[in-house]
Amino acid sequence: MSEKFVKVPGLVEEETMGVLREQIVLQAKDGDLIVECGVFLGSTVCYVGQALKKLGVKAKIYAIDNWLCANISDESKQFVNRSESFLEGFTLNVAKCGLTDMVTTLQMDSLTAVDYFENNSISFLFLDASHNYEDVKDELKAWLPKVKNGGIICGHDFSDPSVNRAVVEVLGNVNESSSKCAYWIENQCLKN
Repeated sequence: MSEKFVKVPGLVEEETMGVLREQIVLQAKDGDLIVECGVFLGSTVCYVGQALKKLGVKAKIYAIDNWLCANISDESKQFVNRSESFLEGFTLNVAKCGLTDMVTTLQMDSLTAVDYFENNSISFLFLDASHNYEDVKDELKAWLPKVKNGGIICGHDFSDPSVNRAVVEVLGNVNESSSKCAYWIENQCLKN
């Protein structure tokens, strides 16, 4: 990997990147398993991966997305070269950041991918897939047993009413960033 930190464009705010730095990057240890569901073009995967490499942490990142982007906003479309698919854009970004050895890509829905992981195996989970209330609730319930006791569950778009409602119903009170763009909580066998 080059010494230069490659910034990958995306819709995740600097405040959320700060949450990821505090909750994932600065706490991660060699051998940790990090999972992100809903990666789009990989801005958060690439940020976390590059930061971990810079610190010399040998963790494994799984990037999960179906890359269908059926409900993608016009704002999101601006980040993709029209000649490439979303998956191709993600793959190119991971390669540009020198992370192909650290990142494993699973092209599938989050609820299908959950079966690939053992219970109590994930150190850090970041959810940013569907923002539909039922989808978020189902994802949280499915993924919660996969996160280690003491592991961190993070997510994006906590300000979205559907995301907020599902998170609070499944996880209870969570920490949130000042603009409510991100939430996080330590798994203490929460409601699972």
